[in-house]
Amino acid sequence: MGRTILLKMLLFFGIVFAFCTCGKRPVADLPTFHVDVKQRDSASCFFSGYSYVMLETNMECLLTDVDKIKVDSEKIAVLDRERILFYEHDTGRFIGKIDRLGKGHNEYLSIDDFIVRDSLVYVLSAMQHAILVYDVYGHPIKEIQLDAFYKHFDFWDEHRVFLSSDFGNDTYYNFVLFDLRTGTVLRRFDEFSQNESVFFNSFSSFSGRNNKELYVIHPFDYTIYTLTDTVFVPYCRFDFNTEETFDMGKSFAELSDQTRNKSVVKYLGNLIESDSVMYLTFDLFDSHGIGTYLYKRCGQQSYLIRINEDFISDFPYLSSPKGIHGNTLISVLSASTILDIEETYGLSFFRKKGLNKEDNHVIFFHKLE
Repeated sequence: MGRTILLKMLLFFGIVFAFCTCGKRPVADLPTFHVDVKQRDSASCFFSGYSYVMLETNMECLLTDVDKIKVDSEKIAVLDRERILFYEHDTGRFIGKIDRLGKGHNEYLSIDDFIVRDSLVYVLSAMQHAILVYDVYGHPIKEIQLDAFYKHFDFWDEHRVFLSSDFGNDTYYNFVLFDLRTGTVLRRFDEFSQNESVFFNSFSSFSGRNNKELYVIHPFDYTIYTLTDTVFVPYCRFDFNTEETFDMGKSFAELSDQTRNKSVVKYLGNLIESDSVMYLTFDLFDSHGIGTYLYKRCGQQSYLIRINEDFISDFPYLSSPKGIHGNTLISVLSASTILDIEETYGLSFFRKKGLNKEDNHVIFFHKLE
C-alpha cells in the first residue's frame, strides 16, 4: 500500500512539474541575434515608401513637443505636453483634444500612457493609480481605480488590459492582467525582488505584439519575452557589439549612472515581425549623440541603419519613430524643420504645397519593406 501511495505521489508531482514548465523555453535554447552596431545598409533595404499627413494649423491644435503618436484607420492621436490631440487620419483635420491636467474631478495628474480604442481614449495616470476614460473631445466617461502604481498598459481583449509596473511598485510583479469591468487584478506575472523606482522617458515595457502574444521587455535586458493571459516566457535575445558594456547585478540607479553617455544599449525598442522578417528599434549613444537604430533580419541575413545619420534622398523626411502601426514607422517633423531640410538639400515638395514655418507639424508613415 505504501508503495502505491508513493507511486501516486510521484505521478502527481510529475504532472504538476510538466504543467508548470509547459511552454517554457530554456534560456540556453533562446534564439540569439547578433547585431553589429557599426554595420550600415541602404534605406531601400528597410522601406518601400512613405506617406504623410499635414496637420491642420490653428491656435487650438498646434503641436510643440511630441512624445507619442498612435493611429488607427480613422484618427491620429498625438501626446504633446500632457495633452492628447486628435486629427483625421486622411485629411489632418483637427477633431478634438483631451487637456485636463490638474487635481480636480475628471482631471489627471500625468499621462504616462494612453490607448485609443472604440472611439474612447484610455489615459493611464501612474500618480493617480487610475485609468481615466474620455471621448476624443475631452468629455469624461469614467475613472477606473488601480491597485498600485503602473507606467504602461496594453489591451489584451475587449475588457482586459495588461498593466506594467516597470519594476516600480510594491506588488513586486512587473505585469498584471486587469479586468476593466470589475476593477480587479486577475493574474500577476514576472515577480521581482527589488523595487527600482527608476524610469526612462522613452522606454515602454510593451514592445509589440502578434496575433496571440504581447512582446514585452525590461531595462538593461536584451531579451524579448512573450506575455499572454496564462504565461510569461522568454522568446528571443539580442547581442550588441558596442564599445562598452555594463555590469549586471546592480540596481537600475547604478546602471543608469554607469551607462550615462556610454556607448551601450540600455533597453530594446519595438519588435515587429511579418512573415519571416523581423525588425527591431533601439537607441544607442555614440559620438553623434543618442541615435535610433533600425535592425532587420530576414532569414540568415541582417541589416542595420542609423536613422538621421546621413541624408537619404529617397527618404528625405525620415526621422526617429514616435510610434508603430502595423508594419509602418510613424514619425513627426515640425514645419520649420521640413523647410530647413528642403532648403539645405535643394528640395521644394512641401514648400510648393504652401507649407510655412509657422504651420503645424507633418506626420510621416514609412512603410517597412
